[in-house]
Order: sequence, then C-alpha cells, then structure tokens
Amino acid sequence: MTISLNAPWHKASFERFLHASLPYWLAEHLPLPGYTVTVTEQDTCAITLTLDGPAEDRSMMYTAIPQPTQEGIFTIAGKRLVVLPFAIDDDLEQAQIFCVGEQLEAYVRQRLEHVPKDLSWDAALAKIWLPLDRWITEFFTKPLLDGWWGSFVQPLDQTNWLATRSHVRRLAIKECQRLFAPGHFGRACPFETPEGPNIGRIIQLALGAEIREGKLLATDERPQAALGLAASMMPLLEHNAPQRLLMGTNMLRQWIAPSSPEPALIQSGNEPDAPDFWCGRNLLTAFISWGEDTSEDGIVLSASCVQRLSYEHPVEVGDTLSNRSGTKGVVSRILPDAEMPQLADGTPVELIFNFISQHARFSFGQIREAVLSRIVRVEGRAMIIPPFQAPDEQQIRARLLQAGLPEDGMEQLTAGQTGQPLAMRSTIGWVYWGKLSHEARTRLHISAGEGRGQHLTDYDYYALRAAGASEVIRELFNTSATSHSAAERQAKGQLEQAAAAAPQLRALLQQLAAMGIRGELREQELAFHLAEPAGIALDLAVPVAHPWLRDHVLTRIGVSPGGQPVYQALVEANVRLTHMLNSKAPESLRRQAQEQLVLCVHEYCATIQPVVQFETWVQWSGRAVLTPGSGLRLDQVGITEELAWSLFAPQLLRDLAPEEVQARSEGAVSMLDAIMARSWVILHRVPAFMPQTFLAFHPVRSPERVLRLHPLACRLLQADFDGDQAALFLLQTEQAQQEAGELLAVAGHLVRTPALLSDLLPNNEALWGLARLSLTQEGRQELAGMLGREIVPAGEIVTRTRLENALRPMLKQNDISKTIEMLEMLMQRGFASTRASGASLSPFVGSQFSLPPAPAEDESEAWQRYQQEASEWLAACTDYMHPTLGPQLLAVKSGARGEIEQLVGLLSTQGSVSDILGNQVPMRHGYRAGLQAAELLALAPGARESCAQVQRDWLRIMQEIRKRNRAESFHVLARAMRSEQPAMVFAHAASIGEIDPLTDPASRLFVGLPLNEE
Repeated sequence: MTISLNAPWHKASFERFLHASLPYWLAEHLPLPGYTVTVTEQDTCAITLTLDGPAEDRSMMYTAIPQPTQEGIFTIAGKRLVVLPFAIDDDLEQAQIFCVGEQLEAYVRQRLEHVPKDLSWDAALAKIWLPLDRWITEFFTKPLLDGWWGSFVQPLDQTNWLATRSHVRRLAIKECQRLFAPGHFGRACPFETPEGPNIGRIIQLALGAEIREGKLLATDERPQAALGLAASMMPLLEHNAPQRLLMGTNMLRQWIAPSSPEPALIQSGNEPDAPDFWCGRNLLTAFISWGEDTSEDGIVLSASCVQRLSYEHPVEVGDTLSNRSGTKGVVSRILPDAEMPQLADGTPVELIFNFISQHARFSFGQIREAVLSRIVRVEGRAMIIPPFQAPDEQQIRARLLQAGLPEDGMEQLTAGQTGQPLAMRSTIGWVYWGKLSHEARTRLHISAGEGRGQHLTDYDYYALRAAGASEVIRELFNTSATSHSAAERQAKGQLEQAAAAAPQLRALLQQLAAMGIRGELREQELAFHLAEPAGIALDLAVPVAHPWLRDHVLTRIGVSPGGQPVYQALVEANVRLTHMLNSKAPESLRRQAQEQLVLCVHEYCATIQPVVQFETWVQWSGRAVLTPGSGLRLDQVGITEELAWSLFAPQLLRDLAPEEVQARSEGAVSMLDAIMARSWVILHRVPAFMPQTFLAFHPVRSPERVLRLHPLACRLLQADFDGDQAALFLLQTEQAQQEAGELLAVAGHLVRTPALLSDLLPNNEALWGLARLSLTQEGRQELAGMLGREIVPAGEIVTRTRLENALRPMLKQNDISKTIEMLEMLMQRGFASTRASGASLSPFVGSQFSLPPAPAEDESEAWQRYQQEASEWLAACTDYMHPTLGPQLLAVKSGARGEIEQLVGLLSTQGSVSDILGNQVPMRHGYRAGLQAAELLALAPGARESCAQVQRDWLRIMQEIRKRNRAESFHVLARAMRSEQPAMVFAHAASIGEIDPLTDPASRLFVGLPLNEE
C-alpha cells in the first residue's frame, strides 16, 4: 500500500484565511481599497492594508505574522506548534472540519465585532482598534478567555519521527457524544486515541482519509487504509486485542530515538525510508518469570544489553520499555550476563518479561514475533508482514523446520550461573523494544524544604480521614506545607505541628479579600465581614455590580494569586475606560469600553472563584517510579540514596557536623540507617479512592533512582510496575509518626479492615508457583508444613480461595505479625517455584488440545453457543502439564491470572460481537490464529467503550466519595464545601457578619486546628 504522509490541509486552510476570508471580513469594517501579503521569512509573512483617507495615513503594515510550513507546522518564538483541526460533532461523514484557517477566521471575526463602525479611520486609530498582528499571535501563544478553539493550538510533539508525523494528522472532536460512530471507519484509525479522558475526542486520521474544503473524506476502502499511521506499522496486529493496539500506537510515539538506529527484524512494509524512524532494538527476549524482579510488569535486562542500547542517557532501573504489541514495563533489575537465563549454546537472554499476563491481555503478537524473529536470524533478512497478512501456524512450523529450529518454536533454557535447566521449554526470540520518554532520571523529584513539593487534594484528605489519621492530615496539609524553615527547626529538635491558619485557608482568604470579603481567624472561630481590599488594588473607573452579592457594587478590586493574565486584561480595560471618560471620545466608544470593563471584572471573578478544598503542596516529599522490591519486609520500602540523604539530613545535623553529612561518612551512613529504621514514611499513589492508598513503611536505602515496593503491596496501591509513580512523604512530628505506624502501615490497615487480606495474598506468578507445587505430593506436604495443616486435597490445586481460608483463622486471632510473616513466606516460595519452572506461553498455544468442532454457519447464536461449549471443555480440563496449554490452565484455575473465556478467545473464538451498526459479527478466529480485518474492526468500538467506561467509573467513584464525605454542619465553611456557588456563601456570610465556630471536624482540619477531644 502506498502511504501518503502529507497533511496539506493545514497550509491550504491558512492560505484561504490569509488571502480570502481575512480581507473579506476586514472590508466589512474598514474602508479597505488595498490588501497585500508578502513573505518576509520562512516562518513569517507581512500584511499591508491601504485605507481611504489622507495620503500620509493610508498605508499600514503588520509584520511577523506566523505562517506554516508545507507540513502545517508553525514556529513562534522558537517553539514549533501545530493547530489541530476539529470536527463540530462525531459524525465524521457529515461534520464540518475547522482547520487552522477557519479557527483563525472565527477568532478574528469575534474581535472585529467590537470594532466601532462610526470612526474616521487612519493608521494610528487602526493600530489601536485593529491589532491584527497581536490577535494572530495571541491565538497561538496564550490561553483564550473567550473561545474554545485555543485548546487546539499545541506544542509539536517532536519525541521521534512517528510522533511528529502523527501529530499533524490528528483531529479533535468538539461535541463528542459517541466514542465511535459509523463515519469513523475509513476516516479515523479505529485503535489510536488517548487512553485518558480525551478517549474518542482526539483521533488519528486514517491513511486513506484527508481533509478537503471542510470535509473529512475517505479515499481508500482497503482494510489497511483504515489504519492510522502508527497502527499501519505494527506487524502481526491481528494477533493483538484492540486495547493492546491502542496502547501500542500511543507508546510508539513516545519512544526515544537512539543514536544508532536498528531496523526491526519483523516489519509491516509500511515503514518509511527515513534514518531516524527506527527507535527500538531487537532484544533476545524470554517470556518467563524471574522471581520478584519480573512481578507484575517488571523487566529484567542483561548488563551487556544495556551497554549496546545506544541512547543519550543509558538505560537504568526505573526506565520504561515497550514493544509493538502494547506491552510495557519498568526496568526493575539489570543483571550480569552470567546471572541471566541462557540458551543451550550459552547465549544469555537480554530481556525477561513475565508470561503470566499474556493469555489474559490478548497480546499474542509479541509471542509470534519472537518465534518468527528466530527464522529471520537464520535466513539473514527482515521478514515483511503487512497488517492482516500474518503467516499461519502451518507456515511457521514449516519455516522453523527449514531453518533447522525446533518445530514447537521454544527452547530449553538454563538458570544462569547454576547451569540447571529450567523444568519446561520456554518461548524466546528477538522482540523489538523501545525506550519510552518516561525515564527514571527525569521522574525523580525531591522537595526538602524548597520547591513546590508533592500535590495533595480533597480525595487524599478523604482517604486519610477514613483511616482516622487526623494528625497526618494536619502535618501534610499544614505543617509540611507552611514554612521553608522546617529544616532549621528540625535540626534543632523534634518538629511540632504548625498552628493555624493552614496554607489552604490563607489562599482562600486572599481570594476573598480581593473581592472585598474579609475573613479573620480568631483562635477557635472564623469571622467574616465586608471590607475594601487592602494593599495593591485597582480602583475601578466606574462602580461595577458585585458578581457574588446582590445590591452591592465593587469600586476596588485586589490582586489574587492565580489571577494573571486576566488581571492584566482588567487593568487594560480600566485604563481604556478612564481615558475615554477623560476625553471627548464618542458615546458609543465610552459605552463599549464600560461594557468591556464589566466583562473583564466578571472574567476576573471567575478565575479567582473561591473553593473550600483540601489542596496543598507538601514539603519534605519526593516522587519516583515504582519498581519491584526483592528482599524487603512488608513494612519496608526502598528509597533512592539521594532521596534518603535529602529528607533525613536535618535529623542527622542534630548530632553531626554539616561536612560529615555532606561527605556521607561511615558514621553518617550508620546514623542515617538507624534513623530510617525507626522512622515512618508514607507512600501514596493516586487515585486516592481508599484509605490503603496511603501506606506507611520504614525506608531503607536503595542505589537506584526508584522506589522499591514489596510485591504484596501492589494491589493495595493499585500498582503494576508499568511505569507507575508514587509520592513519598516524610512525617516529622511525633504525633504523625505514631499515627502512621498505628494506622497506615500494612498491619494497621489490616487490623482496621480484615477484608484486605484478599488483596495481600500472593497472586499472579507467585500464586501460580504455589499451585504448581500442589500438583505433586511432595509439594502439598511442603505447603502443609508451612501452613501447619493440609489445605489441598489430592487431585486438587492451590487456589486464592484456599489460601485465604487457610489464613483467615490466623487473622481472626489478631496474630497480625504471624499472618504477614506467612504471606511473605508463601510469596517467596511461589516466586521460586515459578522461576524454576521456565513456564511460558507457547507460540502455538493450545495446539494438540481438542476443542469441539466450530460451527459451519455464520449465525451469531451458533457462535455464542460454541463459545459456551468451548468454555465448558476448557473448564473441565485438568491437564496442567499439557505442553502448549498447561501453564495457562493452571493460571486460570488457580485464580492467578485470567478467565476461562479469555482462553477461549485466545484459542478459538469470542462468540459473536455487535458492530457499530448493531449487526452481529461471528468471531471465527481467536488471537492465536489472528483475527480477520472485519473481526478486529468489529471489536474496536467495544474496546474503546470499555476503556472509556474506566474513566466514567472513576468519575462516578469520585462523586460518590465527595458526597459521602461532605461536611454535615450548616456553618460557613461546611456550607461552602457543599455549595456549587461557594463565593455566594462567603459573600452572604460577610454581608451579615457571620462567625463560623469551627466545631465540625472537616472545618477544623481545613483551618489547621486539631480535632476537639471527645
């Protein structure tokens, strides 16, 4: 397929604006006999207007007008920008498309409406009322206060070749009611869209689509032409689910370009002949478990692999890697080659990624890539596999035999230094991996008494309140956010909780004061009254009705933090009106200037809308990437050396000289470790939906720039080591330290909520390893010895339910420490069992396993019945040693990972799905064989909907949390917390001189006061 990488609609649209629409609308308002455009430089042009009037005043020129390149890229003040076209609605077949020219036209027309028509025009007057150059520059460079199109001006993504080319082929949808509509097919990539709240609102144009005269046209009906640029360059995409393709296309644009490009061994044939396109490396990858280091999405690399990855900044622990099948993970460990698993000839594996999730995620393309790459290495030339043209199983087996490779596509690996063979044959081959722009070095942030620190919001407050951690709230939202002198005070002795008012209250009172509402904290109460703004303030040229208070006017407005640049626009409007009132300007101009002042006052008020919310930036904190932590206790977290020395330095300075701390002497190291061993830090990962998203640990030093997390704590924090970050807070007051240890450590959460035991059980490969042990009598006896009783009858396997039932009595006896010790012991034994197994996902998964014959007809009901029948066959199977399906059966039936229906979808069918038109499409193929184009496209809308449902669920949960935690009293702060118009609550309170007694807990903690003793 011939791919057009051009996006000519940007340039064409701008040219129409510059040469047609702009002079037309100018002529509607000005006596304009002359209009010319001249190119001044590569990125700019000039507009010259000729006006009717005296000769000396006729000509005026606007210089430095930005103009785009042929690719649609603008360069302004050294920054490259692109303006996304947008569709009015999601009916892409009929919707009007507004490119940069149409957006500029709307922007300028809106401003021309304010230009008086009863003026005697000259150049000087035109410069005041018609600043074309400023308007056009503002469109590109500052947030727009009176229009929605400004959000479509974006810095050009220059991460790599694909990112830049994709950015200019992107489209936004202004009114998006449907995530996928019939008109999307052939016009927009069915897979590529953001994963967050903009899912379906930002789309990638299909290769066979282009924008012409305000319409998005499909010019090619072939299946490949329906793909976006990134998706077209993903070989074997029919072996991956749409959700994986969504992730894969997004991640390809985030790959960092290496200094020496290496083409992929497996290609789609659609890649451009551009030297800086290839951003990845073909790495010898084993899809096996390697203990805690590969838990969840952890990746292990060999040392020699890291040395030959030619990036400007060498790959390090905490960096994120991904491949073209939508798999990503964080580098958790870099091991010497001798400690990596090895092929029979001694070749060390370069990258290890866990097998446990592959059957559940439907990311089978990487498994086929691994086996096909081995053929490529023998044949000596890249394999071209266009989308939807992947070779079938028989073809691959034949080529394996022809290349002298094992027909099953798997290898016997040995365990590094010991030379012991792993129990099972494993899938291994060269997979194309790239390093994402999410690097550990740029994601490590430390605030030790300076800088903004880590951000906390209402939802973090709600989670801590649910845990009963009021002293931790006081420290995080007040003491650690109050003063930069905390380091000095901490060095002199134990830090005490800061007195009220908390920074969030001070910020609120500043906002109110700017609008003439004074709030004063008087010991245990908060009083409100009306008062003119003090300090720097703007005297208005004319009184303006108070936006928040009926029957009151504003004559003076103060400066509020965060009000710029709106405040500057207000000042300019006020100066303009003052000038008009002091001159003989026409009445129409004075009236217009006064209306503009009122508008600016209301816009300014909107920007400083006061909200009673728990929000702060916490000092003595840090942020880093989460990676698996091996060798840790469940009450420990590994923190980078830099973070440890920065956060604990003030405490070291109580007993040591500054130069000794700076030199990190042996005595300083010993003292640091002792202090850390008795101190609690809090680890937190958003979203804060539950109290356990705040976990307290004893910190231990780690050499890498990451946070090392115990694998059993992953489910509590909802972390999976795919690049997740977490914030870390050092508690400095005695009260908060004690509270954290009692309430926020894993043991404390478990005491308060025993149901959390299920989240702490070994899962994934740790549970799989325990289930594998239970397949033998010796293994069952070993487990019985660990647990003190037999939990698995002969012929059965360990499951999550059996483990929980075995540990629940221990927890009921309040033996928390013994329960946690047992959890850690089981986890470690499970990891060891899985590591020794060499278990993997076969490239021919499920071959030699007989499923019922598939229906010959296409009726959807027949395929739905067949899916159920195949599920029953798999559910009844107990052949956990099956050579191509055993590991996956064991994973599903033990509860380690996946469902029976997912195995059916991998091997055979997903039944029947409803496409975008409501038609039932039978899924005659599974991901093992590869879906046909019609099948994969039919799944795309549902996949996008399921991703969006996650966002909707988050919003629903957040609303429920806010509603459940709202203050119940009817005092001022409580009313404002509940109100949709809190400004009016405060305005009314000030007008009647109301006093808030600060008796309810939420108000006291917001102000920074301790809770009342009960």
